[in-house]
Amino acid sequence: LTAAAAPAALGEAKRKARPKDPKAGGSLAADGKAAADGGGGGGGADGVAEHPCPGQKMVKRVSYLQKVKEERARQDAKAKELAGYVDDMLAGRLPEQQKGGGQPKGNMLIKMPSPYERVNTRKIMLEGFRDQYRKIAKQSNRLEGSIPSTATEQYSVKESEGLSIKDGHRHMPRPKDVQLPKDFRKFVGSMPLQKLTQHDCNNQRKLVSVYGDIFDVSDRPDKYGADGPYGWMSGHDLTWGFVSGKDIPEQNDQLYDMWKMAPDDFREKKLHGLLAWVAFYEHEYGKPVGRLKEYEKEAGLKGPPMEEAEDCCIM
Repeated sequence: LTAAAAPAALGEAKRKARPKDPKAGGSLAADGKAAADGGGGGGGADGVAEHPCPGQKMVKRVSYLQKVKEERARQDAKAKELAGYVDDMLAGRLPEQQKGGGQPKGNMLIKMPSPYERVNTRKIMLEGFRDQYRKIAKQSNRLEGSIPSTATEQYSVKESEGLSIKDGHRHMPRPKDVQLPKDFRKFVGSMPLQKLTQHDCNNQRKLVSVYGDIFDVSDRPDKYGADGPYGWMSGHDLTWGFVSGKDIPEQNDQLYDMWKMAPDDFREKKLHGLLAWVAFYEHEYGKPVGRLKEYEKEAGLKGPPMEEAEDCCIM
């Protein structure tokens, strides 16, 4: 080649070496320019942006907050559906519940209290009974050991007749010279029911639980000892026996959430009577020495067997 023809030959070699599109036969540069020219119109007739790779669809990106919002909406809808089912079940509106059973009267919808309501209601009721016992203690000591009328008035005539402790429901003077255990009325803290049962009538230290409050009754072996009328109560939770009005061994250690009773006035009456018994044990045996562990989470316990109320005197 001559010096004059060299630049023209070099330009022709570069043009031939440029890569071609395998389908259209045009250069990528030209295709890229054409795509740029067409992209200014919105990317198609429907205005939706096209994927740069042929045959692929654009996927709309969803933010994390949007995903959380959608999931929360699904959960709220499911919770509303389940709440409606529970309301129908408690009100007896389900098809399988139309056959009868349960308490015959009253609104059976159970309104569960908040933890604050549980604690505050218990505190208010107990303080009222404690005030009564403080007045009694100032007036006379002759009532020591007697059963409070506020506790027994919850029972019907039929239930009162069913109280089965022979020689137990009467005043019994305290015995003298009782050999007390070394740990008498010492605090035990949170105690599971299994451990409570070890402090039965044969143990020198005798404990009982009333609505989860543990009392040391070791100074009354005449009542809670092996030969006493209350011997079978030692080492057990007595709550359900007091609520049902059936003071028999079979009612021991029946742990229920007492707030899962209906109607509301019926529940209030039973709680009122039960807490009267708690106040009575405080008056008779001093402050609680511990708390039954199972009652620390009472809301997790099942409700009482209210379906038996129509057939017997349990409720």
